[in-house]
Amino acid sequence: MNAMIYDIAIDVTDEATMTDDVHTTTRDAALPGDPWSEGWHTGVLADYTSFGLHSTDLALDSKADLVQTLQTDLATANHVSIYATSYGPDGAHLVHRNGSGHDGILVTEPLSTPAHLRFFSFTDQSF
Repeated sequence: MNAMIYDIAIDVTDEATMTDDVHTTTRDAALPGDPWSEGWHTGVLADYTSFGLHSTDLALDSKADLVQTLQTDLATANHVSIYATSYGPDGAHLVHRNGSGHDGILVTEPLSTPAHLRFFSFTDQSF
């Protein structure tokens, strides 16, 4: 944003168990909240179930496959939006299922209609 660099953490391995238990899927859908605009936007709630998603809809990928998938998603993206929890003025994390409207989403092509949304969860999450 505004030529700044931000630290965004997206899990591809469960750091607690060091296992490849990150599940993912995509949906082409409208963005949660207002249309895309540059900047930090607070107070926007996102919940996977509002997109009709359940834990069984997210496939388990190996770390190598997930890294490749993310690189492919980002390679041609002209804009990116990240729904996450911020830490400090220049970073965010929890880009995965958190519940209660605080789910993290990686969005590529947020200017397109519909946008391309990627969702993440862990093996021990059921929703």
